Amino acid sequence: MKENPDATIYKSIFRNAIIGIALLNSNGQIIESNKAFCKHLNCGKENRASHYSEFVGDENKGKIDQLFLMVEQDRCSLNKDVIAIEFDNHDHLLIEISLSPFDCKNSQSDQFLMLTED
Repeated sequence: MKENPDATIYKSIFRNAIIGIALLNSNGQIIESNKAFCKHLNCGKENRASHYSEFVGDENKGKIDQLFLMVEQDRCSLNKDVIAIEFDNHDHLLIEISLSPFDCKNSQSDQFLMLTED
C-alpha cells in the first residue's frame, strides 16, 4: 500500500522539527514523540507507552500535573511552564513545556500535545 504523499511530508516535519513534540494519552503516557522531545527531556528513542513523569524528575512532575489540570478545565487553552532538566553529566537545561488538547477524529479517548522548547 502506497503512503499518501501529504502523510509522508507531515511525518518528516514531525520527526525533524526543532521543537519537541509528543502525543500523550489522558493518563500522561507517550503515544508518539519526535527526536527533539527526546533530546529535551533526556529520554531514549524507545519511550512509547512511558509516562512523561519518568523523564521530568520529581521536582517538575507537580508543574506538569498542574498543566494537565488547567487543560482539562479549559479544553481550548494552551498552558505553559518552565522546568529544569538535569542530565547525567549534571548539566541543567531550562525547557519550556506547553500542553494543549489534541482533538483527533480517529481517537477514542482524550489526547494531548506536549511541546518542548529550549
